[in-house]
Amino acid sequence: MTQMLRFTRPEFAGYLLARRPVSDPPEDGTICFVDAAAADDITHRPVIAMYRDGAWTNGVGTPLPFAPTFWSTIKSKTDGE
Repeated sequence: MTQMLRFTRPEFAGYLLARRPVSDPPEDGTICFVDAAAADDITHRPVIAMYRDGAWTNGVGTPLPFAPTFWSTIKSKTDGE
């Protein structure tokens, strides 16, 4: 289930954070934010990662040191879902 979160800072007005579980992975090669927080915990600091060949890696291709539970992308209100 996609969880849409609104930014509260004025400079980000019109943008949403689309947070999805890793059980619904992004397209191969997608760069996004990942975290290992519980579904109701949105305070965990995410890291940037890439999804490639069924695995999550950092920017240089090294596997992440944790198992992500959610991945997120930033969308404008005009982006399709």
